[in-house]
Amino acid sequence: MLSEQDRREISDLMIRYCNMIDERRLSRYAEVFTPDAFYDLSDSDLGAHRGDAEIIAFLKVAPHPLLHVNANCELFPESADRVGAFSRCLAIKADGTLLLATYRDVLVRTPAGWRMAERVITQRRPGSIPAIG
Repeated sequence: MLSEQDRREISDLMIRYCNMIDERRLSRYAEVFTPDAFYDLSDSDLGAHRGDAEIIAFLKVAPHPLLHVNANCELFPESADRVGAFSRCLAIKADGTLLLATYRDVLVRTPAGWRMAERVITQRRPGSIPAIG
């Protein structure tokens, strides 16, 4: 079971990710991801990237939104040091349109605090909404 402190730290991590991207502060990368993280944007035709060098190189040239917000985060503890997470992303693109996406994460406790070991981003489109079941 996650402590309230863990939940606060994970919430801070989600916010830190958005702020790092939105403010183009790649110097904060190590505050967000593990060194061997997997970052998958294949659903948006932006590829899948693994590890610091590859992810940072991608982030330097990626078509970032003007602003985005992480919402509705649900946590699934797997162990004391590993948590699955499912959340939503609302992003405003440069042309003013809204992008909706789903984040599926694997979060791990490190000596420096909670970090993303994996983030898979899928766009939320009318055809991607699951059937009622």
